[in-house]
Amino acid sequence: MNNRVGVGNYQYECVPNWGQLPTIGKDLKNSAVVSGVACDSKGNVYVAVRNIPYPETLSGAILVFNRDGKFIKSIGEDLFTTPHLLHINSNDEIYYTDATDHRVHKISPSGELLMTLGGYTMVAGDRPINRYKTISAPGKPFNRPTKVVESKTGDLFISDGYGQNRIHRLKSDGEIVMSWGETGKGPGQFELPHSINVDKKERIYVLDRPNNRCQIFNINGEFLEEWKYIVDDNEEILKNGEKGPNDIIFDEDNIIHVCSGLGKVTLMTLSGDRIGDWIPGPSHGMWIDDRGDLYLAMLKNHQRLQKFVRV
Repeated sequence: MNNRVGVGNYQYECVPNWGQLPTIGKDLKNSAVVSGVACDSKGNVYVAVRNIPYPETLSGAILVFNRDGKFIKSIGEDLFTTPHLLHINSNDEIYYTDATDHRVHKISPSGELLMTLGGYTMVAGDRPINRYKTISAPGKPFNRPTKVVESKTGDLFISDGYGQNRIHRLKSDGEIVMSWGETGKGPGQFELPHSINVDKKERIYVLDRPNNRCQIFNINGEFLEEWKYIVDDNEEILKNGEKGPNDIIFDEDNIIHVCSGLGKVTLMTLSGDRIGDWIPGPSHGMWIDDRGDLYLAMLKNHQRLQKFVRV
């Protein structure tokens, strides 16, 4: 183990070389980055990887490891263009957003495709990423979505993300309940809703990355409050929007964890009080397993994925 890292009671040790990427199909071990991570109830770790160079190459997979980092299998190789963030529900079903082909997938732990929402048509374009055109009308799901989460009632909340600044609430079968959001910096406006999550009180937390804030809504899309400067208050450092907040999760004690492109993991209470930060490096996605261990998707070819064991 490396030296201890963390903040306050949240102390960790990094596991060196955890979860080495295997070679599957294309040479994923030497040409892949990690965009998202989530764990099931058995402690298995699901890792979204995308092949590089991106966006010239549009493909990827979900790689499954056990708790010790041993590779188990690969699923979904034929589904992906640009894997983004992952979410796993209480039934161990995997939700995945694709940031290029405008689709949301629900997949069983065995790799069976259970549901696909959204869609695309192919058009002319200079780059592969520009050839996928959404079939949805403006404001409707989806246009390059970023994350989907399932609430305790079974409703789905999706941040829709790179192509339009919208949040969608859907029933479990994909029926649209409502949508909200527009481009801007005011309440209920976004520059890029990059991640979303739902707390036990059914409040919706949306990370508005370039605006460096978290906006909170009720399940009907009504604005409740915002937390500004959620990563840092140095505007000069954060003028590059990619350094803002990337993913948000809650642990079993309802402590909020936010990872960022700036390199920090920020801890907050549900009241918005800041507990502190620690710096593992620029991170795109994150998850906490049932033991309190933390996994970070680094989205960098030399870092990829890191596991931090809580001590």
